[in-house]
Amino acid sequence: MRTPFGTRRNSYICGITTGSKATLWTANTRRASSIISPGDCDTDDTTYWNRWITTDTWPVPGMGYEDYYFHTDMSIKPYPPDDSAEFTYTYDPDDPSPTIGGREFIGLGSAGYGPKNQAPIVETREDVLIFSTPPLEEPLKLVGKIKCRLYASSDRIDTDFAVRITDVYPDGRSILMTDGILKARHRIGFDREDFLVPGNVYEFDVDCWSVGHVFNEGHQIRAIISSSNYPRFEVNPNTGAPLMRNDPVRLVANNTIHISPINACRLELPVVPLTPLNLAGSDDAPPIGKPESFAIFAYPNPFNSTVTITIDGVGPHGRAPMQVEIFDVSGRLVERIPLAPLNKVGVEPRETGGSFIWQPDPDLPSGVYLVRARWDSRSLSGVEATEGGRGDLDPTGTVAAKRLVYLK
Repeated sequence: MRTPFGTRRNSYICGITTGSKATLWTANTRRASSIISPGDCDTDDTTYWNRWITTDTWPVPGMGYEDYYFHTDMSIKPYPPDDSAEFTYTYDPDDPSPTIGGREFIGLGSAGYGPKNQAPIVETREDVLIFSTPPLEEPLKLVGKIKCRLYASSDRIDTDFAVRITDVYPDGRSILMTDGILKARHRIGFDREDFLVPGNVYEFDVDCWSVGHVFNEGHQIRAIISSSNYPRFEVNPNTGAPLMRNDPVRLVANNTIHISPINACRLELPVVPLTPLNLAGSDDAPPIGKPESFAIFAYPNPFNSTVTITIDGVGPHGRAPMQVEIFDVSGRLVERIPLAPLNKVGVEPRETGGSFIWQPDPDLPSGVYLVRARWDSRSLSGVEATEGGRGDLDPTGTVAAKRLVYLK
């Protein structure tokens, strides 16, 4: 799992985190993931991006794959090409395309890491092919694994095909979002070797890993195709020899990407419906003051029959747009209070908090339990919870958790 680094203004490569304060326990011994969904770093707008998304499932609900095809004019469009072309480049393992940014956090020296601009160095090389969408007419949100299907040939029995996905800004910056590579001999599976017949066209499915990102209106989605990304990935010597580091025997390969209605090279993009964040609920509703943080207190703790759980900092108007859940150490949900003002579920509201008493089910064993509370900023603006269910939780909601020790 990957974690975002830096500030929002620096953007991120897809952030997916567990094990930190963003970790959320869920039922069936699974943990939910919190995914940062960054976007245009030239704006302070958080309506569609620079927000956390929380999900109990992967892929995220509502995600659907959409195919974006490579065309003979080097464009990427949401429909297949109606003509054919071949694009050949020369890959020299003694002069590989350099890694600029990305997920590697050590050993890259001046290359750095993270969402670096690929335009000045990578995209000016002669051993890369560049395909781009037209400027987007509206923002496009991607959350999930990006796949790239290539139809390609080589004059060698083995080579690599590398893909970088970038967000191209109107000023020409081409910011790396994610990347992937596939060794030709392992195109069918990593447990076998199937060498190429030089000149034959084969299908390659390159795993570009997962992203959580919103491509803004006026931006372009770009795929940079090459056969190296070094030192992130070891160079392929193009010989078909047993794999080894720094193989001294190397051959130059001429690799060709084939584009046609039959050989439909494409990106498979994990598109998620774009929903704006509206804390007020409507133009006429007053803004809701979401607390920066809140805390959970439990007394007594450890306890042997009942425990009083107090939530400090539950929001304005003496109401608490809150969902409270209790889990055992395996992540199994044992108690849920539906998303609702706390005074509707037997809690006496206070100016800054509320309390309730939890009496465990008699069948629950002694042990450690986790109480988790989420403040949902939209629940005062018409968002209703499913009775007994999670409801539509605000992905920007503040979360707090507290450990309980139950001793029978």
